[in-house]
Amino acid sequence: MAMFGMMELLLAVLMGGSTGNDLLDYMQTQAYWQVKGVAVTAQAMQAELMPMPPGQVKALIADLTGNDEAKRSAAAEKLAGMGTGIIPQLEKAAAAAQGHPDKAGAIQQLIGRLYEARQAGAVRRLMAIRALGELKARSALPALKGLLKSKTLFEADYAAAAIAAIEGKPYTRPGASAKTLAGDIWRLPANCGIVAQFKVSPGGPVDFAKLLKDVGQLPGGMTQEQVLAQATKMLVKAADMTGNMRFDAVTIGVADNAADRTGFAVFIARGTYDAKAISALIGEEGRGRSETVNGIEVLKPDSEVGMILPDNNTFIFTGGPDRGELPLGELTAAVKTGAGGLKPAGTMGKLIKTVDTSAPVWAAATITEAYKRGGPIIAAFKTITLVGKPVKGGQRLTATGKGDDPQQVDLAVKAFNGLIAMGKAELEQQVNRRRPMSRPLKPILEFLKSIKASADGVTATATAMFKGSSLMTVAPLFMYSMSARMPAPPDAQEARPVPPEVPVERD
Repeated sequence: MAMFGMMELLLAVLMGGSTGNDLLDYMQTQAYWQVKGVAVTAQAMQAELMPMPPGQVKALIADLTGNDEAKRSAAAEKLAGMGTGIIPQLEKAAAAAQGHPDKAGAIQQLIGRLYEARQAGAVRRLMAIRALGELKARSALPALKGLLKSKTLFEADYAAAAIAAIEGKPYTRPGASAKTLAGDIWRLPANCGIVAQFKVSPGGPVDFAKLLKDVGQLPGGMTQEQVLAQATKMLVKAADMTGNMRFDAVTIGVADNAADRTGFAVFIARGTYDAKAISALIGEEGRGRSETVNGIEVLKPDSEVGMILPDNNTFIFTGGPDRGELPLGELTAAVKTGAGGLKPAGTMGKLIKTVDTSAPVWAAATITEAYKRGGPIIAAFKTITLVGKPVKGGQRLTATGKGDDPQQVDLAVKAFNGLIAMGKAELEQQVNRRRPMSRPLKPILEFLKSIKASADGVTATATAMFKGSSLMTVAPLFMYSMSARMPAPPDAQEARPVPPEVPVERD
């Protein structure tokens, strides 16, 4: 399946109400172990968690370099799942095998596999722990309880979830604290014209088989079994390289001068991941350039991007068209002190105070001259805020814009409604064609149909209802940013008086 098709599938999963916020949530247990060639039984899964017997690696290396083809293949698979910790033993065996090119070559090939899938062993253990919970394996309780104090990433959490499943008790994953997320707002750089935050509810494994049935006809005439197998292989390859990754929330800041050739965007993501492993992976992919700013390492995959990986719970990304404008000084200082350039007493800070920042989704924007160049809808306002809150059956979003001129605000609302009407008509045609993957578009169509926008003097209000995954509540933010750069319908463009100093893009 083409990558585009896989992205469509992921979108369909999210639209179907998935609540997974771990990478491993999107791997079905049976499908994962089928890729690994292991039957999912309580005995087999407990064996995956047992300490490695002394001499096992040595015995498997002997099988790897032996004459029995079946034993060589089995040994290679077992060793490949043990992680990079066995590489010193393999290197010693490779040196001893000099003069036997076939044996030395087999060992070197395995070493290469281990480097490419350095997290395979850690992922394997997590999937075994999860499987024991799904199997309700009471015999595994002593082993699982022994992992509750594990310092290995995710192990204690997965063990607690498995124990709860076996005992029939509810379990909620840990996530970033409200205090931490509130602090991330003020870790952003000073000159942000847009600030937003998105929080994900703690999730769990996704039932792909059920969701695939809801998707309907799949692209390329593929069966559900084929899609599941290919998706699993793709995810296994990614997870074996990076390890499990959890996403809890992201705080976003966009420069007030953001345009085609100026400005920056900052993303402060919270969750859990192996920062050292990801940093090493970036370096080995040939993008290992870095610099030290305020005593903090900044990775530079290319000239327009900077990444800061300060710990296993924080990932900071910044990018922009001009490398010189990236706020690396402010961001690294914020890592050290906990405070960035954005201040509560400033213009943006005062606007943020008018927003319910405890909501799962919120955004605040001060409309600068740079933003007004995005088109007449944006240019009518001085500020725009957005808040999304969970309600029965989905998420309710409310956007509020405040301007100076009632006529411009009214025309902006009419133009916005015109864009939404065009979007509904186009999407409705796609849904009615009943092509592969058209069914997942229905929630987006329902979302567009739910939008209601009106003007009251210098204030405009738009509300919408979104049914589906909480992850998809960010879609309106992206849709709005795209629509802001589109021209209004001709009648609205002609009627709107545009000040000479505010250029408007037109077709």
